[in-house]
Amino acid sequence: MEAVLWVFVLAITPVIYADIEAIGYPAALEQLYNAFNNTNAEESIGESIASYCVTTYAFRNNVNVDPYVPSAADLDHIDKASRNNLRRRRRRAAFLPPGQYRIRKEYRMLSQEERDNYHWCMNALKNDAFIQHEWEWKSKYDVIVDYHRIATNAHGVEAFLAWHRVYLWTLENDLRALGGRCSDLTLPFWDATAEHYANILKRGSAKESIIFSNEYAGIGSGANFGSWGLSRSLADEGHLFGRDRIETLKIASLNENIALPFRTYSLEIYHNGIHNFVGGFLADLVFAPRDPIFFLLHCYIDYLWEEIRQYMLANGRDPSIYFTADRSVTMANFPSWTNEEGFSNLWYERHVRYQPSFSCQHDTCSNNPGLECKNITGENITPQGIQCVATSGQKTGSSGEITTPPPEDITTTTPAINDITTMSENNGVTTTLESTDVTTAPANSILSIPSTTIPWWKWFFRRRKRDVPTTSHGDHSSNDGKKVPQTKIHVCNSRTCPYAPTALQNTFTINGITDASLWAYIPVKVVYMRPRGLKFHSFASSYSREKHAPTKNSTMDIFDTRFNPTLEQRLYTGDGRPYESCRIDDSGSTKIHIRTDGINYHGTSMEYANVDGRFPLNSQTAFIPIKDPTINATEVCLMAYDTCGRLCLPTCRQKGSTPVYKPCTGCIRVTNISPRNYGKYVADICGNEWNFVDVENTEFLDPEESDNDIFLKFVCDASSKFPWQRQQSGR
Repeated sequence: MEAVLWVFVLAITPVIYADIEAIGYPAALEQLYNAFNNTNAEESIGESIASYCVTTYAFRNNVNVDPYVPSAADLDHIDKASRNNLRRRRRRAAFLPPGQYRIRKEYRMLSQEERDNYHWCMNALKNDAFIQHEWEWKSKYDVIVDYHRIATNAHGVEAFLAWHRVYLWTLENDLRALGGRCSDLTLPFWDATAEHYANILKRGSAKESIIFSNEYAGIGSGANFGSWGLSRSLADEGHLFGRDRIETLKIASLNENIALPFRTYSLEIYHNGIHNFVGGFLADLVFAPRDPIFFLLHCYIDYLWEEIRQYMLANGRDPSIYFTADRSVTMANFPSWTNEEGFSNLWYERHVRYQPSFSCQHDTCSNNPGLECKNITGENITPQGIQCVATSGQKTGSSGEITTPPPEDITTTTPAINDITTMSENNGVTTTLESTDVTTAPANSILSIPSTTIPWWKWFFRRRKRDVPTTSHGDHSSNDGKKVPQTKIHVCNSRTCPYAPTALQNTFTINGITDASLWAYIPVKVVYMRPRGLKFHSFASSYSREKHAPTKNSTMDIFDTRFNPTLEQRLYTGDGRPYESCRIDDSGSTKIHIRTDGINYHGTSMEYANVDGRFPLNSQTAFIPIKDPTINATEVCLMAYDTCGRLCLPTCRQKGSTPVYKPCTGCIRVTNISPRNYGKYVADICGNEWNFVDVENTEFLDPEESDNDIFLKFVCDASSKFPWQRQQSGR
């Protein structure tokens, strides 16, 4: 009988999270992480390294989950466009004759005519120039975009800089081949140091840069790229870098230092940060070239590489030395070029040169739109002298007045048909509310007659009943039935709340298909421990009997962990390196960013949890988009980092009735086996997590939260070790 009882007890004991389980890193991702095992988290920014690893892994893994095979027509077109126009009949590309090099300029330093030509030609290549396939016509721009998908041997390797140099050359040649006003076009570059300094002076202000306005690279309604169906989510902080970092790169300039991804001075790592700053499609290397900013960014990286190369030449170092054993290796997917030719000094001598970017020292800053010289100094700011800073998308008219470009949604345009979100006009906020006004008649009718079986004349002369007011929670009506006017609450946009943080907009793209219905959500818990060294302006105060006025102790932060030595001892907080532009709002409002990258699908998503950084520790739940596992299981890796770029430790719940979490990789497998711990919509998860208890003899329903559906928890403690290092060391 006792044995039967034990069997019964085991049978009714719940198996927690039958539909979610922890899995190890994919072998290729683990290899990337291990390459940084000797990197010090107190000296290197964790988010930069982890983002590089996951984006590189996802890019390479795309050939397994969503392979792309270019057609023969595409291959032939790219090969011809990658050569110069004078030597197309030869098997190999050849450098232009002396004196025929092109000159590229910074985007904001173009004349109005040059900028208009650039926008016109890019749209022409996107919308008017096509290559015929057996089943469709494909724009030449999209052919170039898709070609990047097969460049798996051009990322995370020494050929990264040279390959993208030829890739830019290919686009530029295609644009020139349009003829007419495009015949002499050169690609502009975007010097993002101006946005970096803007963020240092004022957190989040880089998003207001004129670069993202309608007159430049905007994607909102009426913008130059407003019809391209693009998505962006500009970050509030981090990711960008300034001239001091560039000077450091020049001093350390050896090809093996700047071209290899696992070195401290890797240009590829730095370039990834700008990708992540823009977000949207740029956060996904497979689809990043869909956004024209991709080419502005890569022109900038090529500009920096050439600046470093010229510094090397001036200091007796040869930048053309290709440091691998076989110099004659053909460049991946560019059969007319070798990797060594990509490093050749003939690029500068005969192909492309760059006009120097803006500079306050050379008086080439403030005379350009959206730029202004400012002194980079202030409280808690490392002085960096006078620098050229990006200003808002306003410009001065001919009469001196300030004219503002039309408002735009800088996050997304042209949502997919099945996308349940409705795009708003703010900088990154999406609204899911649809019109609920049921009293409005159709626009083309004077009187809306309801559907009824009685003749219309009887309905028209019917005896009308007095309207009875309907009350509900939050509906404060007076006793006489007349409603009191209510103030409506609206979501801020870029005009009504110009300095407010913005929400994220995901692309909701899986294997090249943009459709929000292909996604589901899982709850993820975030525990945030207050980092060391912070001091908030929340002081204890008392009332002075002598002066009858309040006094405050300005040396004490009432939220400081040191008031409880036991708690302070238990909190494991380290000294992970933050972004240079990191700023913690004095209100304590802090974001924890959570990123997902598919393993058995290609798709990336970003979300965040808001926590209060003043408290010694606190927690919040975020709802993270993943591929819907209803049809087949979803395998995905998640990473999290705080607002300063310090990585959080992923922990997974162990099976059993008592919630116990153990460090894990953050990679999970989600199935549709019951109990399903995911929801098709966030509301589904909230409906499962929250119970509403009917309090007797009241109209109050007491909401109670449960963590039973949460499998993954991130602990954000500013650790001095990266998560993959902590798993090996035990902490």
